Amino acid sequence: KMDTEEKEMEYIKIKFKKFKISTKKMMEIPAAFIMYRNSNYEDEDSDSGKKRRKEMKMKGDLERNLKKEKEKKKGDQENEEKGRRDPMRSESKGRRESHSYKGEKRQSRGEKKTDLSSSVEKRREDRKRSKERRSRREKTRVEAFHEKNRGDRRRSEERRSRREKSMDLESISDDCDMHIDKTPFIHCPAEMEPAFNTNIIQDLARYAIDHDKDAPFSISSLFNGRKALGLKRVKKTDLSTVIDPLGAAFDRVMRVWIYTDTGNGEIVMASYEGHKHDRMKGFRLPSAIAVITPGSHFAVLDYNGITMVDALHNAKMMVADGFRGLYRGLGTTSDGNLVTIKYKFWPSVCVFNLHKQNTKICSIPYSNYPHNALPSFLCTRREMIYVSDLKRNTLSAFSYSKETKQLSNVTRRDLSNSMKRTSRLRTEYMSGVVADSSHSLLVADAQGGSVNHVSADGSFIQNMPFLKGGHPYISGLALSPTGRLMICCRRQHAVKLYDIVPLESDEDRLTRAINGFSLPSRK
Repeated sequence: KMDTEEKEMEYIKIKFKKFKISTKKMMEIPAAFIMYRNSNYEDEDSDSGKKRRKEMKMKGDLERNLKKEKEKKKGDQENEEKGRRDPMRSESKGRRESHSYKGEKRQSRGEKKTDLSSSVEKRREDRKRSKERRSRREKTRVEAFHEKNRGDRRRSEERRSRREKSMDLESISDDCDMHIDKTPFIHCPAEMEPAFNTNIIQDLARYAIDHDKDAPFSISSLFNGRKALGLKRVKKTDLSTVIDPLGAAFDRVMRVWIYTDTGNGEIVMASYEGHKHDRMKGFRLPSAIAVITPGSHFAVLDYNGITMVDALHNAKMMVADGFRGLYRGLGTTSDGNLVTIKYKFWPSVCVFNLHKQNTKICSIPYSNYPHNALPSFLCTRREMIYVSDLKRNTLSAFSYSKETKQLSNVTRRDLSNSMKRTSRLRTEYMSGVVADSSHSLLVADAQGGSVNHVSADGSFIQNMPFLKGGHPYISGLALSPTGRLMICCRRQHAVKLYDIVPLESDEDRLTRAINGFSLPSRK
């Protein structure tokens, strides 16, 4: 038998283990507490101890029964309320009550009965909290989505306002003057940083109307019906190698050639003698060039759209965008606007307003048979627009009226059979086209590597051979007022200069030979 103190210590250990108190913590209990417990401790075998334990057990059983009855009554009230809301629930409750003997059996075995009402309330609260969390997450997600949309709309509006502000040119005054310091050009990269001043530049349209004033050159003046014309290569030029040159133009005021370096995305400027002196970057696959204001402004067609460049102040601005490479060829109309060709998805000739961004003035279908057409190059002379077809080998002429702002189809001529150089060879892959002051045309034959002289109505006149220059694969052409021709050789990745010169006939050669021959003088 254990003595009283050992029993007390064992009792304290059991109690502390029940309340999950460590033995180390238990040993810190003062001895006074143990003495107090010893003084109130009664032996288990004594009658008073047994009686006291019995009374406490009865009291505890009574309290537990009262508590269970109270909880049962509360659960019955809640179930009745649910049954009134849902009859099927009350019916299921009746079925559950009929089988309540299982719960009584568990209770008889001493197992703890599950509190249904508290569990239902707990599940209801859990569902409510989960619903609140879900609603908060959904609200946060919706707010974030709307905030993102508002930010996107705000940024797009800011970009649109900046673009409109930068592209909206000042209204042209009655005297057709425009101040360059009021023109909102877009700043270019560091190598093209603009430097604006207050110089007054004449109206762009004035040059377009009088674009033949300083261009007296006419091919017909050299060709008098007897003499043939040829192309003589200009030597001692340092035009560097370019990748896939497609378009070229000549500025008669600055006396410079402007041509595209399509593969490198650049615009190259070279002197009249063929010495390169400037490059402009920042383009994507440029394909055509048109001079707007000789001496200052020219337009470039690339994959994205049409860009106007100020060569004096090294600035540029967008005239039209969103082309996505669907347009080819570029020229100026008689009222100073820009004309180009949409060559895919029902080809058409389109005129864009130079002074308002993305504003199409008019358009006309290129052909009634779009699946067989591939218009690629054009040139303009006064109100006439000439378009060459690379696939059908046709030359089309359109007329633009600056009074009515409308396009009209003038003529279409098939030149594939009329431009025969020999009985076995014919024109294929008609590419670049350029017109002189008398509306005579020079049309390039890319496959044959030649340039053909054509009249204004499309009649073939003659073929211009290359004098000691080979047969280049020609894409674009540009003509100067003095009769010098720039040819873009796409296959050779080069740009070459040629002079248009009359060829000697048999009579001229015979006369020169007779005049140059002299008998030796007698001594």
